[in-house]
Amino acid sequence: MTSRMPVLTRALTAGALGALLLGTVSGCVQRPGIEQVDIPSWQATALPSAAGAVLSGSGKLLDRQAADTSLAHLEAGNYTLTMTCEGNGKTYFTLTVGGKEAADATSACNGNKDVVTMSLPAGDLSVKASTVDAPIIYAFQLTPKR
Repeated sequence: MTSRMPVLTRALTAGALGALLLGTVSGCVQRPGIEQVDIPSWQATALPSAAGAVLSGSGKLLDRQAADTSLAHLEAGNYTLTMTCEGNGKTYFTLTVGGKEAADATSACNGNKDVVTMSLPAGDLSVKASTVDAPIIYAFQLTPKR
């Protein structure tokens, strides 16, 4: 007489494996990729507009190409640069005043806000955001230090 145990064991093992697979697949929730993020909506919660900001910017860096944001003229003084980004890695911000690099700062892309205080000369201001860890989304604002 043949034993039913090996057949029963195989059936139970296959059933358990199927249930495990079904539970794993159905439990996966896909977050939208950086490419699909609506930047204004994200920025509104990640880095809301600050009163008195002289320059702000946000965007996506889907490859390693830098993005520039410019202001016609900046008064000399002390400023606070607040930055945030999401993705894997870091975003680098380079501030150029009158065509000369005046400051740089880095933000870790973990959803936290990074804050740097700096002294800047008067002149036309440009802020360049770049990364080697694309894709990322970023936001920044420059406000006079109070």
